[in-house]
Amino acid sequence: MSHVALNVVRQAIVGAIPPPSGVTPNFVNPEYIGHRVLILNAIFLSLATIVVGLRIYSRLGILHNVGIEDYFVIAGWLLSIAFSIVCILLSKYGLGVHLWDVPLTTFSPYYLKIDLVSAIIYCLCIGFIKLSILQLYLRISPEPKFRTAVYLVMAIVIGYNLGSALVNLFSCNPIAKSWDLSITSGSCINRPIFYFANAGLNIGTDFIMIVLPVPMLWNLRLPMRQKAGLVGIFMAGSFVCIVSIIRLRYLFPLLSDPDTTYVVVPALIWCTIEIDVGIICACLPSLKPVLRRHLPILLGSSGHNSSRPIRSTRPHTLGYHPDFELGEVSSNRDLFGKKVVRATECSAGLKNESQEGIVGADCHDLVETP
Repeated sequence: MSHVALNVVRQAIVGAIPPPSGVTPNFVNPEYIGHRVLILNAIFLSLATIVVGLRIYSRLGILHNVGIEDYFVIAGWLLSIAFSIVCILLSKYGLGVHLWDVPLTTFSPYYLKIDLVSAIIYCLCIGFIKLSILQLYLRISPEPKFRTAVYLVMAIVIGYNLGSALVNLFSCNPIAKSWDLSITSGSCINRPIFYFANAGLNIGTDFIMIVLPVPMLWNLRLPMRQKAGLVGIFMAGSFVCIVSIIRLRYLFPLLSDPDTTYVVVPALIWCTIEIDVGIICACLPSLKPVLRRHLPILLGSSGHNSSRPIRSTRPHTLGYHPDFELGEVSSNRDLFGKKVVRATECSAGLKNESQEGIVGADCHDLVETP
C-alpha cells in the first residue's frame, strides 16, 4: 500500500485511545501478541480434552457408572471450549494489539461485548470445575462434620462464581454501557478491582479444597508409597492455586495501563492455564481404573482379573471407601471420633458409585455398624 493510501486510512480510522506521544497508529499491520493466547489455548485445551476423554472412558467403559461430579467436569470442559472460542474472537477484534491500533468501531461494541462474555464464561467454568472436585469429596466420607464442611465450601463456590457472573453482566447501568462507549450517561463498576476480589476468592477456596481431604486420607493405614500417592493426587490441586496467584500478579497492569487489549494478554494466558489445569486435576482421581487396565506397571502391580469377591471386616476411616486398595487404619474411629466398622467386599466387577469416584478401587463398602 502506498504512503498516500496509508495516510488516507489513518485519517479515516480513529483508534480506541490516542497513541502515546511520538507513536503513529498502525491500523494495517500493527504489533500483535494475541497468538500467544491462541497457542496456549490449543495446547492446554487439547490436554484437558484428552484427560476428560480418559475420565469418560473410565466411568463408562470400565466402571459403568457416572456420578454428578462427572457431569460437572464435563460442563466445565464445554465451557473451557467456549472460552477458547471467545479468545479466538477476541484476537479477531483487537486482543494482543495496542489499543491505539484498534479502530474505535471495532473495540466498541465488538471487542468489549465479547470480552464481557469471556468473563462470564470464566466464572461459570471455574465454578463447575470446583463443584466437580467438591462433589467427589462427598464420596469420601459420610461423616457429618466433613460433609458439612464440603457443603459449606460448595455454597461459597456457587455463591461467588454465580455472583461474579451476574456482576460482570450487570457491571454497568445501563447494561449496554459495558460495550457501547457512545453511552455517556450511567455508571460502571471498577472492573480491575472486581477482578482482584474474584481472584482472591478463587485462591482462598483453592487453598481450602487442597487441605480439606488430606487429614482424612493420611489417616488411612496404607503403605507409605500408596498413601503419599493418594495425598499427592489431591495436592495436585495446589498447582491450580499457584496458577491463580500468578494470574493475580498479571492483573496489576490493568489497574493503571489504558492499553487493555495488549496488557491483558498474560492474564488471559493464565486464565486459560487455570481453567484447563483445573479440569485435569479434577479428573486425576478418576483415572486409576484406566491405568489398572492398560498400564498396571505404573501402579506397581501386574493387574488382576479376578471376579471372585473377597470379604473382610475391618475398621477404616472412610465411610464411603474411595477407589483404592483397602487398608486398615490405626483405630476403629474416624477422624471425628465416631466409631465405625465396615464390612468390605472387594471384586473386580465393582459398580458401587460411592467407591468408584476417586481412584478406581475394587472395594464395595457395606455398613454393618454405624
